[in-house]
Amino acid sequence: MDGALSTTPITIAGHEAPGQRPWQANYNFVSADFFQTLGLRITHGRNFTAQEEQANAPVLLISESTARRFWPNEDPLGKHIGIGVATLSSHTDNTAKFPQYEIIGLTNDTRQGHIWRRDETFLYLPLPPAPADAPGKGVYLIVSTTGDARAMMKAARQEATALDAQQMMWLRLVDDSLAFQMIPFQSVALLAGILGALALLLAAIGLYGVMSFVVSQRTREIGIRMALGANARDVIRLFLWQGGKLTAIGVAIGLAGGAAISGLLAVVLTDVSQFDPLTFVVVATSLTLIALSACYVPARRATKVDPMMALRHD
Repeated sequence: MDGALSTTPITIAGHEAPGQRPWQANYNFVSADFFQTLGLRITHGRNFTAQEEQANAPVLLISESTARRFWPNEDPLGKHIGIGVATLSSHTDNTAKFPQYEIIGLTNDTRQGHIWRRDETFLYLPLPPAPADAPGKGVYLIVSTTGDARAMMKAARQEATALDAQQMMWLRLVDDSLAFQMIPFQSVALLAGILGALALLLAAIGLYGVMSFVVSQRTREIGIRMALGANARDVIRLFLWQGGKLTAIGVAIGLAGGAAISGLLAVVLTDVSQFDPLTFVVVATSLTLIALSACYVPARRATKVDPMMALRHD
């Protein structure tokens, strides 16, 4: 989760890459316990064994998105992929020399570089045995714990120091990396929330004022209805019905406009639909209740006025 991913050229039988260069895929060398440690699921096939890892066996697992990309209507198990990074000289351009790895399993999709970008392709190769002259060079140790993570970090540092006091170590929490990548989204969400709340407040004040003014302007009409024998309940029901129809039209237009504009937010949303039903329902219900209150309060007040005074109302 540091924003960088390793890529390797690959070849796939029956799938010619566009242009003169081979396909490119994200990859990582992992141990057999990698998937369990990070909570990744083997959705099809199997994981490679510790023996295959030690033997540097030519097997690999791929993500589901990789399978959908190259074998959309086929079972990828048993297929082979030529892996450029697995060659003795990883800089070779001779794709015919790429070692062939057999697909033995599929895992669920991940985001190993950026939180907002799903990995389109990802290959998991067995971690080769470390050379005797450089054990652990360039290898990350991932630790999963159900207890205090920072206490585990301290214990891991002590163990590593006991093994080799000269080695350099850099420890971090995965949650810290996630939190760092989420800062821009949280800032945008906070700003959008403040502006949205302010817009909703202004809309509520304006809506109440307009609806209240419209009903107040009909005080003479209310007086005439009361003088002709209408009761207060019927008058209030009439104005609520008429105000409700106008409100329903406005809410329908507002929801349509909100749905159209919310599509612009898709670029800053991660795994959240821009068409959030709860938000639409809460805002529409709030404005509807405010509009009906703006119809009810002045109508009820007008029904309590003497009909003769209401008739003389300007």
